[in-house]
Formats: sequence, structure tokens, C-alpha cells
Amino acid sequence: MKQRALLVILLSVGCASHAPDPCEVAWEEMDALRTAMTEQVGDAVQAPDRTTFLETCAALPEETRPCFSPRYALAHGECTDLMQAVPEALRSRLH
Repeated sequence: MKQRALLVILLSVGCASHAPDPCEVAWEEMDALRTAMTEQVGDAVQAPDRTTFLETCAALPEETRPCFSPRYALAHGECTDLMQAVPEALRSRLH
């Protein structure tokens, strides 16, 4: 049920980024998603700061970077494996 609610929120977020960098796109989408979730749930959603997120994303292999975009990840099943391959040291910087 929680995943379905998050999907509805994600799809309702009107963020269509035109940033050329996949990490920037992911940040913009995730920021819009956090804002929408906070409005829906009422509690602030924790997130890394923008600089940490962008630096961490940029440290990943090029094929993994787009997977940080919620919209891209939903449309590309290979993101599950790519994201699981991200070292824990990098993933922990994003929480």
C-alpha cells in the first residue's frame, strides 16, 4: 500500500526536468517528490544536502546515474540491479 501511495505521489509531481546531467535531473525529481510527500504525510522527509547528493551520484558509473531519477527507475527494470551494486559507503551518504 505504501509503495502504491508513493507511486501516485510521484506521478502527480509535475517535475519535468530539462537538466542535461542525469544527477541534476534526479535531484530535481527527488526534491519535488520529497516536497509532495511532506505535504501529503505532514512530516518532513529527510534527505542529503544537494551537494552531497550530486557528488555521490557523480561518483557512480555513468550507466547507474539515471537510476537515481524516480521516473527513470520506474521505467527501467535494470535499475534494480544497478542500484543494488552501488557500494554501501556511497548509498549511506544518501540517507
